[in-house]
Amino acid sequence: NNNNRLFMHWFVLLVVIFTSQSSLLSANMANTSPPLAPSNTPLQRKAAQEGKYPPVPDVCVVTGGTGFVGNRLVEMLIERGAKKVISFDVVPPPADAWKHTNIEWRVGDI
Repeated sequence: NNNNRLFMHWFVLLVVIFTSQSSLLSANMANTSPPLAPSNTPLQRKAAQEGKYPPVPDVCVVTGGTGFVGNRLVEMLIERGAKKVISFDVVPPPADAWKHTNIEWRVGDI
């Protein structure tokens, strides 16, 4: 119904699929630094490179991933070491969306 659709448009839900704790820790402890989103501001770039963050899951699903908050969440998950992020939304990704090989853009309705 329309109330549910409105609710889904306004809130970004992060659904995380945990593969295993050991793979999360080993991926985050690797000496290779993950890529940074090309749309980052200098401050975002600095925080991503210098920040100490907890490990992220290998595979993540972000509903509402093409919106303002969801799109940045997708980028940050990749920057923090996620191996695959699926962005699921009712609209296709914007033209300036990050075309990273670990990001999968899906269009659909829940």
